[in-house]
Amino acid sequence: ESGADASLMRAPYAWAHLELGEVAAAQEIVGGAIAHARAERDRIALVDGLRVRAMVAGRQGRWDVAVADLEEGLALARGMPYPHAEARLLHVHGGTLAGKGEPGPARERLEAALATFRRLGARRDAEETEATLATLSTRADAPAVPPGHERTG
Repeated sequence: ESGADASLMRAPYAWAHLELGEVAAAQEIVGGAIAHARAERDRIALVDGLRVRAMVAGRQGRWDVAVADLEEGLALARGMPYPHAEARLLHVHGGTLAGKGEPGPARERLEAALATFRRLGARRDAEETEATLATLSTRADAPAVPPGHERTG
């Protein structure tokens, strides 16, 4: 396994820990992933790491940290260009804003993500984004909290 391969696997590994509810482990792993990506000037790994760290911060209710990471990741993805990563960041950004109780801006990000996923033919990502939008629509009186953004103990 080359260094580049290992670098690209750090963020998904952190995400797996997050999905298992191991938030502290995810935070530690993704922090290392981002530090490594910055040191190696690996923009692809950095974009993925920022997205996962934003998911961790969202799970912890640290909305400002999540938004800052998402904005940095979006700027990087747009500058490459890397439209799939941009759409994934927009999806997480929409979920984060929904968790913050900002449904209007959340919907804007989610609809932009959905349009890009459809353009790219990323059917699974489009379906997940549609589900998040539906959750946002059905809970107009309460903020939607998509999978990966729930607060844990």
